[in-house]
Amino acid sequence: FFKYIFFGILSGALLFIIFWLGDQLIDLLNIPITKEIKKLYKSYAPVLFWEYLALVLVAAPGEEIFWRGFVQKRLMNYRKPSLSILAASILYASVQIYSGSILLVFSSFISGLVWGFLYFRKKSMPLVIISHIIFDLMIFIILPFK
Repeated sequence: FFKYIFFGILSGALLFIIFWLGDQLIDLLNIPITKEIKKLYKSYAPVLFWEYLALVLVAAPGEEIFWRGFVQKRLMNYRKPSLSILAASILYASVQIYSGSILLVFSSFISGLVWGFLYFRKKSMPLVIISHIIFDLMIFIILPFK
């Protein structure tokens, strides 16, 4: 259990680093999406105490239990793991279409691939939940972009 907690913390931090490197690349290449990133933070970053609690206790665990523990797990009964992870990640990202942000859809897809692969390899829901929570805490609270 503690090994999976450690891997959850490590993978959440590594996923954040991947996103941070992407943000640095955006700056380096001068890609004009800074306003979209700021808009996403304004719309989705927690502000009130209960929003922080909901992020950690409800949103991250709920998303992982549904998308990896239910959707991906069911898809794997019918398809190869790689196709199941890909399909579950596409479905996970598709929910963000309503945000109107292609950046949010893309980042959800990348996150979904990482968490889907982790769930497939380790078969541990606590690991992916911890990874998701650590990633959310890093990107929204500890080291937000811009």
